[in-house]
Amino acid sequence: MKLKIKNKEQELKFNIGFIRRLDELHSVEIDVLGVDMQFGVGLITANVQLQQYSPTMLSDVIRAAASCSQAEADKAIEDYAEEHGSLDKLFDEVSTELKKSPVVKTTLAKMMGEKV
Repeated sequence: MKLKIKNKEQELKFNIGFIRRLDELHSVEIDVLGVDMQFGVGLITANVQLQQYSPTMLSDVIRAAASCSQAEADKAIEDYAEEHGSLDKLFDEVSTELKKSPVVKTTLAKMMGEKV
């Protein structure tokens, strides 16, 4: 999937690097037997918030998929919304592409209680 970022079409890559970048943005810290442990919850959080059509999560997903800055992702989303009148189609495209990704699709399917 491609999206115009900084006036240039860029490929959004939903690969393992994408998941790592999302986990850096979204994690929880849990005390386990007196030891603070950090767990990435990026993909889980993204899945839930994309279903709720959260523009800030859409920006985080694009940021992680395009390896761009937050400001660049925000601007790309704002430009898309202005050009298309809404973000509906972009949400749908991102969600569809996530479900096609070989490293993401099984996790999403399991979260949704679907057979893989």
